[in-house]
Amino acid sequence: MLSFSFEGTQLRAFEEGEESWFVAQDVCSLLGIVNVSDALLKLDDDEKGLVTSDTLGGRQQLLIVSESGLYVLIFRSRKQEAKRIRKWVTQEVLPTIRKTGRYELAANDADEGSKGVISSDTLGLDSPDDIERMRVKIALIREARHAYGPKSARGLWEAIGLPDVQRIDLGVGTLTADDLDPTVRDWIEARCSLDPSCRTKSTALYNDYRDWCKEREEMPLAQQAFGRFLTRAGLRAFHSNVTWRRGIRLKD
Repeated sequence: MLSFSFEGTQLRAFEEGEESWFVAQDVCSLLGIVNVSDALLKLDDDEKGLVTSDTLGGRQQLLIVSESGLYVLIFRSRKQEAKRIRKWVTQEVLPTIRKTGRYELAANDADEGSKGVISSDTLGLDSPDDIERMRVKIALIREARHAYGPKSARGLWEAIGLPDVQRIDLGVGTLTADDLDPTVRDWIEARCSLDPSCRTKSTALYNDYRDWCKEREEMPLAQQAFGRFLTRAGLRAFHSNVTWRRGIRLKD
């Protein structure tokens, strides 16, 4: 694990699997964030983790954040030095710990057990500076999605010139990134089967979605908003004593 210093504040970092990771406590100290656990709750699962490290006090478990998670925390920081910290990270810290100039994204629709890779060549990233700018843009999109929703994130995606995204086919209709809330989209993929011959009570769907979000420490949508997203996905409601959704069922 490498140790860096920004105006007397320590930042420990290391690289694993071509991914840069940072000690969460150090990041929060840099950014003036008091509650580390609360800050990490707002990150995606792949943006945080736990690692065992040898310290002066013996082996300890340390909370860590990925490079993407680091950028999200920087963008959320109200500290005046946040911009200088970001430049320091991209210009000094990352070049030191990085062993490769390759930029990879796991494709959302990759088959289980496989990984779709978009290389820096595919994206037209010709230099380390280009790669860093792309990483900052991706982190900004994530933050916009968390703060303002998928539609605003989609608009920002286009405004800053990121490549057009492929459409997502859930088997009912063809959806773009702004059609579904990320939690609804992920819940459908994880917990549901789409079958035109099926019907399921709307309350059963929402209760399962709400419980699924809580297990993942995600904030569920209100039931009315959840229903609107299902309608956008082509899962129409109908009434027969109670409200049902046609074309969807919960997995066993």
